[in-house]
Amino acid sequence: IYKRSAADGSQASGIAPHSDEVAFAPGPYYRPMVSILEGIRSAVGPATEVRAARGCEISGDDESQLPPALEAVRASRVAVVCVGGKSGLLPEDTSGEFRDASDLGLTGLQQRLVEEVVATGTPTVVVLVGGRVFAVPWIAEHASALLEAWCPGEQGGHAVADVLFGGSNPAGRLPISMPHSVGQVPVYYNHRSGSGRSQMLGDYTDGPVRPLFPFGHGLSYTSFAYGPLSFSSEAPHPTEVVRISLDVANTGPRDGEEVVQLYLRDEFASSSRPVRQLAGFVRLPLRAGESRRVTFHLDLSQLGFYDPGMRFVVEPGGVEVQVGASSEDIRQSARFEIQ
Repeated sequence: IYKRSAADGSQASGIAPHSDEVAFAPGPYYRPMVSILEGIRSAVGPATEVRAARGCEISGDDESQLPPALEAVRASRVAVVCVGGKSGLLPEDTSGEFRDASDLGLTGLQQRLVEEVVATGTPTVVVLVGGRVFAVPWIAEHASALLEAWCPGEQGGHAVADVLFGGSNPAGRLPISMPHSVGQVPVYYNHRSGSGRSQMLGDYTDGPVRPLFPFGHGLSYTSFAYGPLSFSSEAPHPTEVVRISLDVANTGPRDGEEVVQLYLRDEFASSSRPVRQLAGFVRLPLRAGESRRVTFHLDLSQLGFYDPGMRFVVEPGGVEVQVGASSEDIRQSARFEIQ
């Protein structure tokens, strides 16, 4: 790519693969990143001592950094342990393109690091950082709190610190289901009716069928209550748009945002349908004590599918409407009948 100035001051540009006028300057190609440690130190200020230790590397079995990390934890009131993966394309990276994994547990000594930090008795918050899902059932059970940060970006350190110290009330929701172990994969909320579990006994012989955290899951520093559902029509024609309404209230002490999620279940169909399917959601800001009316406009074509004759149809019959805070935390349900 080149840009050339003429004698009269005008400019021309184009592609010149063999030209000496190529305008690519060397670096820097990586923007400065605010680390989680920098974000924490900025959030608490100079009056609070923040002790930092690496603990262990992302990969490998070098134990030499564990003792100083545990010493720092024992001298502190709260421990924030950041674990996860390194995203990229190189052999030392643990997630990213070409970087497949055969297990979903934390790599290297990271799991051991968390367990030994928890064993000190110091309240422990675990922050997961990385570009893929991790199976962390022990951490979910034993840590005081668990924050999923994914790859948080340039200002990620400040964002994580805001959530940890209450400067921001979290409202993120999982776009996937987090499994207990790699053996659960694939695990997802909208499997076909009758699948996703043993037909007779349900769970695995060595663990639950339900995910560690379901699709749509996320917590807040406040609480929300859902009122009953009402429909614009309880016997709609397949071509109608049904309005589904309810009241949602912030019943906790803080302002916050709730992600109200609408799911549908086709009760009977000529082809196997999902046990539930996401049909809509809204991120609803509410002040403490405030209540607002939420209305979803449901086009019934969202319930359409290709039948055994490969015709796109919306079949008559019962539809269960579920509204809640996640695919498993359903707060209200009701039904209407497509005519």
